[in-house]
Amino acid sequence: MEKEDFIVIAKITGVHGLKGKLKVYSYSGTLSSIKPGIKVLVKIRGEKKFLTVSEVSEQKKNFLILFDEITTIDDAKKITGSKILIENSALPELQEGIYYWKDLIGLKVNSVEGDFYGEIKTIMETGSNDVYVVKDGKSEILIPAIASVVKKIDLDQGIILVELPEGLLDL
Repeated sequence: MEKEDFIVIAKITGVHGLKGKLKVYSYSGTLSSIKPGIKVLVKIRGEKKFLTVSEVSEQKKNFLILFDEITTIDDAKKITGSKILIENSALPELQEGIYYWKDLIGLKVNSVEGDFYGEIKTIMETGSNDVYVVKDGKSEILIPAIASVVKKIDLDQGIILVELPEGLLDL
């Protein structure tokens, strides 16, 4: 399996109890794709290891996971700080018009008139909407990911068409 077949979904932030249970922070706020019995890829200080999920539960804003292969607090401490990855194929299907960030990063951004602004390099989460960080090599613009600005997303063509509010490029 290639690296591109996997996506980072969570980070192990600590241990919980003495039997190897781990505190996990989910980057998406959910672990709906993590269920008992599935294997996940854990990156441990550059090393990759497949672990089998035996339990998943929610605890306040985080999650608790128990893996079959991690049975002691000492084993759990060794993988604290690690990233948890799942296969892209395990991600849930999204509704029409909803996209995973991984699918948007790298897309070319053009105005509806055909002006090239650059490529999406990263995406920032804000309280009300996401913001695309678009770079063309020499400049950077921040584009709000809202319907009045983003007119079309075409993953097949690798392009996003936008209509920027007046004055955005003058900042």
